[in-house]
Order: sequence, then structure tokens, then C-alpha cells
Amino acid sequence: TETVSTLNEYCFGRVDFGKCIRRLGREGIASVLVEGGQKVFTTALSSGLTDKIIICQAPLLLGRGKDALGDLDIQRVADALPVREIKVRRLGPDVLITGRM
Repeated sequence: TETVSTLNEYCFGRVDFGKCIRRLGREGIASVLVEGGQKVFTTALSSGLTDKIIICQAPLLLGRGKDALGDLDIQRVADALPVREIKVRRLGPDVLITGRM
């Protein structure tokens, strides 16, 4: 069964991940795929609710391009977000990197 939920009451230009995850949990949803750009990726990691990351890297060099991740307000290396259980595999010409937070 497919269900579509709208989260308009939680969206003020950006999604409050905590509110969304709690609401989805009440609806019995235990896993959520978050896909987006720099702001979405940074917000998801900053929320503390991310337990797995999947990064797909194309074999293309752009030079000066867009940042994939924004400021997480981490001041010391000791406070960096650790990524564990890292797996790397080829997916066609791309490289797929997965890890647990």
C-alpha cells in the first residue's frame, strides 16, 4: 500500500527533521530516504537523526563547483561526525560509498 503524506505544517522554507521523523514514526514508518543538495544534506546531518549515508560520486571533475556539505559548526576534529562500516563499490562508472553514522 502506498501512502502520501504532506508535511506542510512543518515546512517553513526548510523541513524540521525532528518533527518529520517523529510524525513518520507515529505512522509506522521506520526508514526514510533523504535526497537533496547541500542544504538538505547539511540539515539532515546536523539534526543528529542520520544513521546511514550513501554518496554516489560520478567520475567527473568540475574544478570549482558546488560544496556537497555546508557548515556543521564543528570546531575541532575531535568533534567531527564519525562514519563507520564504510563500504565502497563501483556502480557502472560511478563510485558508491556507504557508511553508518
